[in-house]
Amino acid sequence: MWDVGSVTAQRVDGRRFRRARNVVVATLLMLILAHVASAQATSDRLLGVYDPDTGAPIENVQIVLLGSRKEWRTSAAGLALLRDLPAGDHILRLRRIGYKPHSEFVAFSPRDTAPLTLVLQPLPVQLPEIIVNAREERYERQLSDFMQRRRASAAPASSFITEADLQKWGAVRWSDALARTSGVRTGVSGAVSLRGCARFALYVDGALLASNDLEAIPLPTVAAIEVYRGAAEIPVQFNATGRACGAVVVWTR
Repeated sequence: MWDVGSVTAQRVDGRRFRRARNVVVATLLMLILAHVASAQATSDRLLGVYDPDTGAPIENVQIVLLGSRKEWRTSAAGLALLRDLPAGDHILRLRRIGYKPHSEFVAFSPRDTAPLTLVLQPLPVQLPEIIVNAREERYERQLSDFMQRRRASAAPASSFITEADLQKWGAVRWSDALARTSGVRTGVSGAVSLRGCARFALYVDGALLASNDLEAIPLPTVAAIEVYRGAAEIPVQFNATGRACGAVVVWTR
């Protein structure tokens, strides 16, 4: 015989279980939808970059949102409007010739519109100050030496790149500029190595830099490039001690 009280209790317990299960499912669904909405949300933020010693704005700073293709550059006022930023925690990478590269961890939210203020530390090795009264003559002499080394160097012809070459190729990044140079490899992040070696020396207008970060040099300012893939190819004036794996020499306009 059926125990009516027992059956009724089982039905009540069953209804309670289903209600509890439905509440859990609804809560999980709301959390998932909130996470998706947060991931899809974007925001705009104003970023200012300044010199920590003088407080002066720093222009033409390259700003890259790591893990994406988003990139910006600061104006003469040191400002950049970062548009369509994905919500969440991210890393901004800042580069500028003459300053140390800087990585900043930031959290973006559509509700947070406060401007960001960052500073870049000057490199310990700066390009020497040069007062030029005959800029055109100096420029022509540099390119004359460049052409002479191209004719006499043991490096292949592809190691010597002119401004006309960059314009013809439509180069907008350093990976574009060096793509046709024998022995040069570029990684997904844009890092450059010479025959697999990343410890090459970097010269700009004849001065050795402390860093060999090519991305810190704005490509539109480049007039010529020389790439030497090893000690046997490097001219004496560019043969830095301990940099036997090669050198990249950049001449600016």
